[in-house]
Amino acid sequence: MDIRPCAAAARNVVQQVAYTKANYPSAAKLATDTLNNVVSRWGSLINKYRGALPMGVVAVRIQVENSGNPNAVSANQEKGLLQLWPADLSTYGVTNPFDPDQNLKAGCKKWLAAGSRFVSTVQNKHGIVMDINNAWPMVQLDTMVGSGAMQRLVALAVERGLTVSLGGLVALVSRPDAHTFMTSSKGYWGSQPPSCVAHRVVVAGIMDEAARIVDPAYGIGGLVPMLGLVAVGWILAKYVFLL
Repeated sequence: MDIRPCAAAARNVVQQVAYTKANYPSAAKLATDTLNNVVSRWGSLINKYRGALPMGVVAVRIQVENSGNPNAVSANQEKGLLQLWPADLSTYGVTNPFDPDQNLKAGCKKWLAAGSRFVSTVQNKHGIVMDINNAWPMVQLDTMVGSGAMQRLVALAVERGLTVSLGGLVALVSRPDAHTFMTSSKGYWGSQPPSCVAHRVVVAGIMDEAARIVDPAYGIGGLVPMLGLVAVGWILAKYVFLL
């Protein structure tokens, strides 16, 4: 991810969260950049392959990763718009990761599969049933911090009675005692220090807010079918059953 290094401000979890909130671009700025750089150029191609993924989530991720540059290569050799790993190329049959069509097709497939795994794992490990349509912010964070760290965050949220959602995790890492309970779990966070995990949680929150600005339909997908059923019921009652 093209985000500020975690050690830039401090290694303390609480200080890192405060630093991120103060210095990372606002959701409004990120949304504007996304609309200008990504949606205008790649929007039709994103729609071609995103499936159940919200348009805004994919577009904002591309903006944060590489500002819509299809030839981007990270320090870890992740390539293209959705930063495919070298192992992804053979998994998804990609012959040219810098081809936007191939990259978005493979990247969205990978993301959709990650969503199914995440929802299943949360249900099996924590007994929490999540609707995939509402879980994409959490799935995105899972890809940013790694599944081990993500499951630890979910477990900590459950222990503290917080909502298992992106907002709940932002609240978790923003607590005054976050440094204590996160650093006491040494070795559980994988290759990232707790301050880095906390930083990415806050960044994910900003990204999700930006995605909702970019994509007004994001977040109301479950409401549309419900309104449709209400409308059908009203028509049947009024004109068919003459109630």
